[in-house]
Amino acid sequence: MIPLVLIGARLLALALACGINLYATIAVLGLAIRFDLVDPLPPALIGLEQWLLIGGALALLLVELVASAMPHADEIWEAFHSVVRPVAAIALAFLALEAAPLPIRAAGTVVAGAAAFAAHVTKFGLRRMRPSRWSGRFVFGPLESLAAVVLAVAALVQPVAALAVVAVVAVILARLGPGPWRVAAFSTRASLSWLRGFFGGRQWQPRTRLPASLRGLVRAAEEGLPAPRLAPAALSGDVTGAYRSGWLVFDGNAAAFVYRRSFQPRRLDLTRPTDAVIRHDWLADILEVRLQDRTYTLHLLKEGPPAEITLGALQLVVD
Repeated sequence: MIPLVLIGARLLALALACGINLYATIAVLGLAIRFDLVDPLPPALIGLEQWLLIGGALALLLVELVASAMPHADEIWEAFHSVVRPVAAIALAFLALEAAPLPIRAAGTVVAGAAAFAAHVTKFGLRRMRPSRWSGRFVFGPLESLAAVVLAVAALVQPVAALAVVAVVAVILARLGPGPWRVAAFSTRASLSWLRGFFGGRQWQPRTRLPASLRGLVRAAEEGLPAPRLAPAALSGDVTGAYRSGWLVFDGNAAAFVYRRSFQPRRLDLTRPTDAVIRHDWLADILEVRLQDRTYTLHLLKEGPPAEITLGALQLVVD
């Protein structure tokens, strides 16, 4: 096996470890370099052996373990790290490949960032999907950190074994499908919406808030009818699948959910509910709507109107 393949296996495993727990990975790398536990690494990574950097990584690891056990703080922390972890993996790969030709260096950084992002959003989605019990939160945080440590150590000590682990992880990610990714995307969007609602209040949104590709699906204001009203939301149901992000729209006397599927804009017309149940979560109001033949769930983000107002609007829809 050529050295370049070994380097690629090592970088892939470290990128996945960064996506699971960045600070545990940085601490392992720093300690391994500090105590000469691995073969010489690229000179650009030597700075990781500084005690200040190792101590900072361990302190942030402790903060992450505490945040992972706290409701609400968990989602905000993970949403923030949707950017931090992939960017850190990209920087790590860029430094590690300093001696490689530019095309290989560029490809390596892209692959490392994609691997870290895939690991992060899958973990984030699964974390959001599991029951938010205190006992579970105290267990899964340390287990995730341990997984990152084991993967980082394997990458440094046995790159060939790390490549096998990467292959297994890739199969698991493929088997899980897009569900965890959608949940992670929804949680990130909901966290940002919560901040906007906290500072700007909860209200209907104008048509101009829609992405340009979806505006053609919303009827313009007509004389004698109210202007279109929108609420950012996600929809779960048989038609769209779980946590499909989009917008709940009231235009004229009709209601619809507009979203993108397979990069194509789509509009799902909604009818007047026969029954509904409202539940309040800190990230979103949950509106479980029952029709005569099916049910669906609306996850209403916090910058839009409360669930009670939204349900009242749905009950006025003309079938």
